[in-house]
Amino acid sequence: MRTFDLETIVTVARGLSPFYRSLYSRLPREAVRLQDLPIVDSASFEEANSVEGNQILTRRPDEGVVFKTRSRGGRDQFTYYTRSEWTVETELAGINLVKNGFRAGDRVANMLSAAELDSGLLFLDSLLAQTNLGLMRFPLPAHITEKAKLEILREFKINILCGSPATLKKLAEFVTLVSAENVDERALVRRIFFAAEFLSERDRLFLSLVFPNASIRSLGYIHGEMGTVAYCDRECGPGEFRCLDGPVIVEILAEGTGQPIEEVGQPGLVVVTKLTRRLMPFIRVPAGEWGAWREPQGAPNRKFALLDQPSGMKTEVLHP
Repeated sequence: MRTFDLETIVTVARGLSPFYRSLYSRLPREAVRLQDLPIVDSASFEEANSVEGNQILTRRPDEGVVFKTRSRGGRDQFTYYTRSEWTVETELAGINLVKNGFRAGDRVANMLSAAELDSGLLFLDSLLAQTNLGLMRFPLPAHITEKAKLEILREFKINILCGSPATLKKLAEFVTLVSAENVDERALVRRIFFAAEFLSERDRLFLSLVFPNASIRSLGYIHGEMGTVAYCDRECGPGEFRCLDGPVIVEILAEGTGQPIEEVGQPGLVVVTKLTRRLMPFIRVPAGEWGAWREPQGAPNRKFALLDQPSGMKTEVLHP
């Protein structure tokens, strides 16, 4: 898996990206320590991430893949990968699926979105292919009917469901309506993985009632623009993730000061640096989430949790 050191990422960004060139204009050339670099202002980043005259990119894209997401401020955002970066991104997520409970021979229903420039279905299919587990993959995009999905679940004896909480809930509601007496598919489903949104405790309970033999976990911390940020394993509780030591740097910073928080349980803003992406660099970019460490500093693949936003606190802009 190809990753770069921080100095390389910063040098490329400062030299070739108009956005980062401006952001780092007052920094000495030797400033490559993470704590020396300014935290990106989310609103400025979003404004610079346009289709025409994109200021984030380090060169004009001529191969690879492009996806569209929606920012918290309601603005269309685009994320660009070269072909090799996309391969690394799916490897990054795929190699950790085993830790999250995927097993050889699993039959996986991929019910993520396949909407306009949406990465969901394609991303999951790509990372499932990277596991080398011998999985059977069934692409069932979110927009097809619940009836069609259930027929395929029954016919192919699918035992893993992957989808957004809304899609999973909609399927579960349909199952309760049409299979009150036939419980085969309910018993067969052994694992449910959600992505794209948080799963509420109420929806988690409902899915557990409909599919009583299934464990329910997140696919991982996958950000719309930044891609894979952290992974889940079987020790992670609801809302908990593990850092990807090496390819991704996760920081939890104090709102207002931007100072790193290392104490377990102390809430702060999640800020991410990707060491796998040079075409569209992400260096100390706020993820728009609050988090807290669950393990002490120095723990390998240190565990953290995403938290509800504290009242009156911000998620987008830091003032270091």
